[in-house]
Amino acid sequence: MMALAVPGTNGLVPSFHHIQSSTLNPCFGPQCRPSPVSNTARFAATDDEEEEDDDDDDDEDFSPEANMLENFASSSKKPENIFNDGKLGINLEIDPMTKEEAEDLRKEAKEMIEETFEATLKDIEDMREKAKEELAKSKESREFASQLEAQVQSQELMNKIDKLTGKFMDSTKDARKSTKLAAAADKATAESGQGVEMGTWGVLGDRNVLTDAGFLGSVESSKLGGGTSSDGTTSSSTSPVEAFTQVTTNRILVVADAKGDPVAKALLPSLKEALETKTRIPNLEIEVLSPTATMPLGANNAACILVFLPSLSQASSLQAIFDRLLRKTFNEGGQLGKPPTQLVAISTHGTTRYDQFPFNMQNMMGGGKLEKRSQIEEALIQTVRQRENPPPLDYTIIKVGEKNFVANDGSSGMQLLPGDTLEEATSVETATAAIVEAMAFQPFARNATLCLEGCVAQEQMEDPAFWDETFLPLEGPEVWRNTKPSSKGADLANLGPSSSYDTLVEYLNEWSALLAETGKGLTTPILAVKGIESQSASLMQAQGGVRLLFLPTNTGKNYMSREEEEAKKEKEGAKSGGSNTPAANKASLDEKLRLTKRTKEGGIDVVVEVTKDDQLRVRARRCNYADDAVLKELSEETILKRLQEALEVW
Repeated sequence: MMALAVPGTNGLVPSFHHIQSSTLNPCFGPQCRPSPVSNTARFAATDDEEEEDDDDDDDEDFSPEANMLENFASSSKKPENIFNDGKLGINLEIDPMTKEEAEDLRKEAKEMIEETFEATLKDIEDMREKAKEELAKSKESREFASQLEAQVQSQELMNKIDKLTGKFMDSTKDARKSTKLAAAADKATAESGQGVEMGTWGVLGDRNVLTDAGFLGSVESSKLGGGTSSDGTTSSSTSPVEAFTQVTTNRILVVADAKGDPVAKALLPSLKEALETKTRIPNLEIEVLSPTATMPLGANNAACILVFLPSLSQASSLQAIFDRLLRKTFNEGGQLGKPPTQLVAISTHGTTRYDQFPFNMQNMMGGGKLEKRSQIEEALIQTVRQRENPPPLDYTIIKVGEKNFVANDGSSGMQLLPGDTLEEATSVETATAAIVEAMAFQPFARNATLCLEGCVAQEQMEDPAFWDETFLPLEGPEVWRNTKPSSKGADLANLGPSSSYDTLVEYLNEWSALLAETGKGLTTPILAVKGIESQSASLMQAQGGVRLLFLPTNTGKNYMSREEEEAKKEKEGAKSGGSNTPAANKASLDEKLRLTKRTKEGGIDVVVEVTKDDQLRVRARRCNYADDAVLKELSEETILKRLQEALEVW
């Protein structure tokens, strides 16, 4: 080992070369790295080596210089302070870089940075282009997927539309067919110069087409094809029964809300069963439609329409329904169809008494439903009355209690009266039987409004005579019969034996002539005419009577001024020649008769009859009233009072 003599010391220290090679890093470039071993550790290692070399020396040979170096090596001073210490005589300074070297280094760094930025920008640009390509591909994929989804949804929508269209076409098959037939009928009737007409069925007067099987339609239509007279003879080669049974299908169309209308919900099932099992009408079909359904034009050639008025909310709804159902169409075979000619309506009590207790409370709580129902009834009646093309329609309005049907025990007895006068409940069985009778068996129910209450005994339910007698008050309608007490309380039920029939008829003829001549107590003059026209004659052993017709007065539409009255008298006097002969009086009477029949101011039929059970009976009923005529209630009361007085004398 080389030793370096340090001035002021007596010992040896390691040489600078040893220190440089063992502790200093001679490299100054960036590729060189300093040793992790500290200078203190390196000096410590040198000391250890020296100790190993001096192991064989005695302790007494250890010099103070060596002790000083040992202490120096183990001191806590940093190694750099050792070489910077002037005591060692060592100066370790590195020369700074020159301007050229610094400039070169700057340029080199700038070039490296620029190259790095360019490479980075290129990478960014490449990434951007790649992103654009991927975005375009993604957009194309989304568009393709969207097109596929649109095609799938479109196909599903078309399938739904096809399904709904199929259901609609199936449900409206009859309506579309009837529309085409109606258009053909309109065209044919326009070409022939004839308007579209409504047909009717049945008879009035001396004809009777009612049979055990029952009939549907209106009364007048059977006159067109012939009918049976009251004595059973037919007026044509084909009886109405034979003509009726030759029809392929007899259809009843029912308009009802079977779920929301309590009256229809209670009566409709029983009514359908009764029509199918008790009427014995051949080839009967019953079709039920909701009021909101599309009504077939011509009602599919139904003979009768049954409408539950509580299922409707206003009169315009009924008018819209009838506008389609009552049109005439062509059948598939090219023949002109037969639209309904009979309208039957099921209503409730109190529709004409909605301002009277207790119906005014019911009307108020129901939002005016009774008043609206009254308007619907009037719309139905006007539909029938306003038919200009003959033959006319028939209507029947049947009123029952609403929501209060009772058990049919037959204990309360049934009442059936004209108009809207009753208010008690009835049973489902009684209401069903009455509706069936009114629709198919009772001519008195045609063009009438009736109400019913109570229950029918089971033994009477199938008795035709009971129902004939029950519906008889609807003829006219009836305003009095001798089974009721007189105004003075006299019992007129027993008018004597049936053999007194002819005498009683003659007596009442004389009485009526006297009443017409004197006009005692009457506010309207009357004309007495012997003989009556009646549909109920076939139900009696004998029937006759007298007709009291109201004469036109100079009030209302018949009002005439004084000048007009004088001119009329002069004209009548000129025609009669001023004579007062029987011939002139008869001519004047005939003129009055023609005038009363033409104006139809109303009247009272006094009917004398012998019933099937051989009872002599007198009834009074209204007659000769025009649709717009005013009821002569005061004169009617006077006539009834005078009739009761005459019967008391009898």
